[in-house]
Amino acid sequence: MEKGFFVKEIQEGVAVAGYFIVQQGMEKTTRKGQLYWDLLVADATGSIAVKVWKPKLGENVPTGGDVLKIQQAKAEVYNGTPQLRLEEYIRLSTDEAAILPREWFCAKSARNSSEMWEELTTIIEQHMTPRWTALAKSVFANPSLKAAFMTSAAAKEVHHAYAHGLLEHSLGVVRLALKMGECYHLLNLDLLIAGALFHDMGKIQTYEQTLQIS
Repeated sequence: MEKGFFVKEIQEGVAVAGYFIVQQGMEKTTRKGQLYWDLLVADATGSIAVKVWKPKLGENVPTGGDVLKIQQAKAEVYNGTPQLRLEEYIRLSTDEAAILPREWFCAKSARNSSEMWEELTTIIEQHMTPRWTALAKSVFANPSLKAAFMTSAAAKEVHHAYAHGLLEHSLGVVRLALKMGECYHLLNLDLLIAGALFHDMGKIQTYEQTLQIS
């Protein structure tokens, strides 16, 4: 199974086919009263507007989270904005969409997650006292919690809104905490690192880590 086109590869004039996830869909009417669909679809590389000028009779407009297998679409530019004119597509069922690779649709950190985790654990071991090191390690002794922490996004839109984003963000804040400790020696470094490390742990239950962050 192949993804087909990614959004970043789409250029004006090309015939596009591939799998895309719907971010939003609206039913609209032209000035002449003709019904059409105005969609926004996306993958891991970006999003693009889609126009369906002749919707399938009796079918509801696709909504956020729906996955489309675009079989035939033409890339064009309207008022300086790229868009697709969609002709043929298949709307996948939930089960069909569930087997698609998540990396097709959800961007991920540019950094290797194993390397980030190794850096984080090194900081914990080298800069926290034994008691606090044991406490931090005990939290991540839970395999499912550790996996969620390493793969979750840190946000839906604002920052680190991609797979492994929570790990990358937490590591960044921990490094800032270290710098703070270097400048202000009266501060408790254990508390600084622990606060930085765990400040966003709730994110692992805030967002659903499916084909998109929701």
